[in-house]
Amino acid sequence: MIRFLFLLSVTFLVLFADSVLTMERAYELALTNHPGYRVEKFKTQAVEENVRQAQSRLFPKVDISASGGKYEYETYYNATETSEIYKTYSLSLTQPLYRPELWRAVDQMKKRYKTSTIELEKQAQQVGIDVIKTYLQMLKTQADIEKLHSQKELYDAKFRKSSDMIAMGLSNSVELIEAKVNKEKALSDLISKKREYQTLKNKLERLCKTPFDSIAPLKSNKILSISKEEWINRLQENKDIKIARLSKKAAEDEVAIRGYDHYPKADLSLGRSQNDTNDPVAHKYDNKAFVQLSFPIYQGGYTSSRVQEAVLLLNAAESNEELAHLQMQDKFEELWTQRESLHESIDVLKQALESSKLFLKSVQSGYEKGIKNQIDIMDAELKMKSIESELNIAYYDMMVNEVGLLDLTGQLLTTSSVEMS
Repeated sequence: MIRFLFLLSVTFLVLFADSVLTMERAYELALTNHPGYRVEKFKTQAVEENVRQAQSRLFPKVDISASGGKYEYETYYNATETSEIYKTYSLSLTQPLYRPELWRAVDQMKKRYKTSTIELEKQAQQVGIDVIKTYLQMLKTQADIEKLHSQKELYDAKFRKSSDMIAMGLSNSVELIEAKVNKEKALSDLISKKREYQTLKNKLERLCKTPFDSIAPLKSNKILSISKEEWINRLQENKDIKIARLSKKAAEDEVAIRGYDHYPKADLSLGRSQNDTNDPVAHKYDNKAFVQLSFPIYQGGYTSSRVQEAVLLLNAAESNEELAHLQMQDKFEELWTQRESLHESIDVLKQALESSKLFLKSVQSGYEKGIKNQIDIMDAELKMKSIESELNIAYYDMMVNEVGLLDLTGQLLTTSSVEMS
């Protein structure tokens, strides 16, 4: 019993030990559990079945039938009434010979299946975007919390110093109240930022459907050094563009499929029927082999109207492709402008961070010489941490920007972007 309780306690500690979630693991869990991804996955599988259905219409159709029952009749040739159990059996085979609409329908369905697979990839990218942005936002919030924690410690120290100085008559109540206000404001900001972090943590847990205690920091702040021209060349892999392009081709197939209703059709039919009857002049069996031709002559304008409808839908698909190109270009220019601005900010913040480090060293040197105090050191450290935090946030913003570019070029899942964790 004691051993069992010990093993149970160890198992409990293992199961509930601190768990660290990486970005890559978060994406894997979200992709497994996200209902939107499952919806697109099932739709893709359904469209794959539609391809098989379209292909099956090109194959021979074989039917077998049987019927039986009581049959009463009177013939003119012998003027006698007959009552019998009548049975008949038939076997038929129909093979399409000239049905161009069936071949075109297979091509169309294959395009729709490819479109569905791209939509599935697009949904997977959207899940990745939600996870990565939430993950990076948590890292940004962690950086803010560290900065605000240092700020709180500084204002706490200043408040204590002001309290000591007012007791010695070296300060006044106004300075004490100001220090108290700064202290309480720093505490309020810290609490607010912690709540924001918890909200983001809850969101990531909902996406992954897995609880965790903390997230792993990124391995590096490495940004892909790709020129604007290279990004532009990759825009043709945009998922929306591919979907619009395939939708236009499927619309072209639909115009052709409906247009084939004006064409003649030919089918090969083979059949055999067996009759079990007492009628002396009835056929005992029938064997048939013939080619069936049909020529559409007039349908009241139905086929022409359907073709015109398909042409209008094709025009809409062409306009939709043009719209997708326009929206993609607008989004790219917006992301690239933001990227250039972030590059400039990062360069400036790097210089500011080096300056703050030099300033901290000079303050520490002044402290050793007795011309600076501990509050001055804490103030200098806070300035350095603030700039460092802003630099980290700028890096995170740059990563979010890069995620947007990778999503726009349809390469979010084919690069090592998720492997940053």
